[in-house]
Amino acid sequence: MADYSKFLHSNGCYYAWVEVPITMLQLTAPADATNAKKNVVYDDETGEETSYELKTMTEYLTLDPIISEDGTKCICLLNEAQEPRRKGVDEGDLAFWDSYLAEYNIGSDVWMSSGEKNELLTGGDYDNFAVGEV
Repeated sequence: MADYSKFLHSNGCYYAWVEVPITMLQLTAPADATNAKKNVVYDDETGEETSYELKTMTEYLTLDPIISEDGTKCICLLNEAQEPRRKGVDEGDLAFWDSYLAEYNIGSDVWMSSGEKNELLTGGDYDNFAVGEV
């Protein structure tokens, strides 16, 4: 497993941020991700799933993305659709993101800590950033 220690906050949770093209937000969440499904239909007799849709990444991420001034890229917190009373992201969650984003050639080497993300927001492409859905 990769070393995710730079993303570990003093509160015991991991906070990893990544800058991606805005188009990534329209991709579907990984099918095996926690709470990635929506509009799930169950069989009345067996209780088994018969159909579902996958959430888009915008729907899946629990915090709205930070969108650049020109609207071509955004900064996202790598988290998951939170379950009640869950205390945030752990190393296993980050490993899952690492695997998923590798499919798009986005390695954990370009992820940012909260401090690095805050530095990026102080100028350049994010001077007057917007927060919200695309």
